[in-house]
Parts: sequence; structure tokens; C-alpha cells
Amino acid sequence: MTGFGQFAEMPLRKMDLVPPHDPANPDSAWSPTAKKKYGWSVRDTKLLTNERGLQKFTKLFDNTRVPFEFYLVRSQQGWKVTRNNLFTGERSVEWVNENLPQLAPFAPCDDCITVIYTSNQSGNNVPFTAWMAAHRLGHAIDRNPAVSQTWKQLLEKLDELTLEVLTKYYRYKRPPGLQYRYGGDYKDRDKEEKLKRSLLMNIGTMRSTRHRTLDSTREFRYELLAQYLTTKSKVQFDREMKPLIQRYMWGRPDGQYATGDFIEFESDIDYFADLCNDYLDEVMNECLGKIFVA
Repeated sequence: MTGFGQFAEMPLRKMDLVPPHDPANPDSAWSPTAKKKYGWSVRDTKLLTNERGLQKFTKLFDNTRVPFEFYLVRSQQGWKVTRNNLFTGERSVEWVNENLPQLAPFAPCDDCITVIYTSNQSGNNVPFTAWMAAHRLGHAIDRNPAVSQTWKQLLEKLDELTLEVLTKYYRYKRPPGLQYRYGGDYKDRDKEEKLKRSLLMNIGTMRSTRHRTLDSTREFRYELLAQYLTTKSKVQFDREMKPLIQRYMWGRPDGQYATGDFIEFESDIDYFADLCNDYLDEVMNECLGKIFVA
């Protein structure tokens, strides 16, 4: 058995380590002591070859209604795909056979989403957890022209709704120039981005928002997808009216406080969450039968 092996009746039907891992062989490609890392850290390999770590991974993906097959490639060819930025979202069987020969002859499923991970490279050196796998899938979808239209609409809707909430409850008055894509003053645009990010960190219920480490408003949709896939396909938002923290003065948060009817605020946030779920349902349906390289 390689990786998780086969789980025909489970959402995560397969998670194969490529090449297969042999625990009895210290020179196995997936051994934590392997000399050539090919974009996978020691922490990753320990997690992916540990029974307890694997069980935690599969348990989280049991929450999704969409079936998946995952392939994790640790090889020179896989590292070349990552290093040369050859992965561009959705790929064909022919491309996989040519660029990742360890998988040839490749036979993906027709009724699930196939994802091939060629490394685990990230700016924050985050280990390859179930959450990171789902987040990385979001970036792969981003690069797929066939799906990115709905994905793009989600980003636009997030932008539109955050602006509505800021205007309605936080007395934000948008400078006229910002209504154009490349218009307005840079400082005004930067201020608006910070306000939107602060709002998303207020309503988001995932780790990056709770700890206020969300990099940008754009990253929020990848975090939404990760939450959607690991929590029974249900995005959930915090409905409490909180101040928009923009800075800390002498260790205390300082920002803009909300005004208005808190019941109406809760209703608007619930609508926001339901809309995100609807968009993600559509995106996942469009992804069925496709191969993504992440």
C-alpha cells in the first residue's frame, strides 16, 4: 500500500506517495532522512509516513462531499515542475505522462477531482496538512481557465460584500477614484485593502483570521475553500459586531467601531456566508473529472 491506499467509499479515495514509500528501506524516497528533499521538508515526510498523521488527514477530508484522488510526487521531475513553474492548474493525461513519468500510464478517475502535488513550497514553511492541501488546491484552481471564471466571480463578490458592510456599518466613504479598477490614489487603495482585510479577519473563523495573520483579501478565498472542504462543505462566519482593528497603541487595539442594528448585521453576515457556500458548490462541481497540478 502506498500513502493512504484505496478508500473507494470515502471522499478521499486515494492518496499515493510517488514513488511508493518503503518503511523498511532507509533509502526510501519518502524517508525523513532522504538526502534529496525535492521540495518536501523533513516535517512533511514524517507527517505523511506516520499512521497517526495520516488518520488525522483523512478524518478532515471525510467532511467533504466531493470525492478526491491525491498524488504526492517526490522526484527530480516533480521538483522541476515546481522550480520552473510548469504547473498551471488543470493538466491533461498526456501532460502528466510526459512531465511526471513516475505516474505513467496515468489513469485518473472520471467522477472525482484529481490533484497532483509536486512539492510543498510556501513562504511560511507550513507543513503539508489537510488544510494546506485544500488551500493549495485553491491556487491550482486559480490557474485553470475553465474554472477560474466562477472562482473570479467569488473574489469579486467578496470584494463587493465587504465594501457594502464597511459602508453600511463602519461609516466608510469610498473615494470616487477607487470605483475604477486602476483608479484612485495609492494610499486610498491601500487603506481600503486594510479595512477589508480587517473585516474579513473579524468574520472569518479559520486559524489565519482568528490569529489575524491573513496576508491579503485575495488569500481569504483560498482559506474559505480549505474551510469548506474540511468542515462538511460549510463556510461559517463570526456574526459578532467588532471594531476594525487597524493598529495597536501601547499594546492595545485601536480601530473603527461598528454602528447600526446588530440583528441586521448578523443577517447580512449569514447571507454573506451562504453566498460563499453557493459559489464554492459550483466551483467544486466544475472541478469534477479534472486533473490539477498544485
